[in-house]
Amino acid sequence: MTKEDALLILEAPEFALRELERAVERYERAYTRVAGGAIRYDKDKVDGGGGDPDMPLIMVAQRSIELDEAQANYTAAVDTAERYIGMLPDWRKQAVLTSRYVETPALTWPQIAEALGLSLRQTYRLKNNAIAELCDMACGDVLAEVS
Repeated sequence: MTKEDALLILEAPEFALRELERAVERYERAYTRVAGGAIRYDKDKVDGGGGDPDMPLIMVAQRSIELDEAQANYTAAVDTAERYIGMLPDWRKQAVLTSRYVETPALTWPQIAEALGLSLRQTYRLKNNAIAELCDMACGDVLAEVS
């Protein structure tokens, strides 16, 4: 496994969280449009929602499904990253990677250094060593259970 592959696994929760936030916004817009009165029903016509009176409700249902899928993707990305990080024997390396890549909101490198009582240089060194160690583990069968 390359360093780029390891970073993709570690950064997946952040990307999945962004997609989840977008899914929440899309769902809220669709729901607000229906619940907020933008769609007015009359027995002969629908104002503001097109011709099909069920279309706004179908949109809300579709957005709800998208939201559920985004939540599942985020949960899976976090679980994978946590299992991956959890294989490191050094708790400090685990703490550095978890603080940066898994926790929400992610801490900055200076915040991580301060929280662990380390210099910024030591924190970067721990991160780089942890990623290298994870890549070395991938050469063997150690990471087969994560995939």
